[in-house]
Amino acid sequence: MTLTDAGPLIAIIDADEPDHEVCLVTLDQVSLPLVTTWPAFTEAMYLLTRVGGLTGQRALWRRGQAHGPG
Repeated sequence: MTLTDAGPLIAIIDADEPDHEVCLVTLDQVSLPLVTTWPAFTEAMYLLTRVGGLTGQRALWRRGQAHGPG
């Protein structure tokens, strides 16, 4: 389990983020699942809406469902 903030969540989804590649590589190396707080998740969803619209939000939501518990 790895605790994450909004920044890496955004960078994983948004290819235009400077840390996009680093976050993708790191994602393969950390203990899953990624865990976050509702405020961090809300911030990530808000910022992804600004850069990618609903598509960005859906990408983060789907990734969370794919790697979520259960």
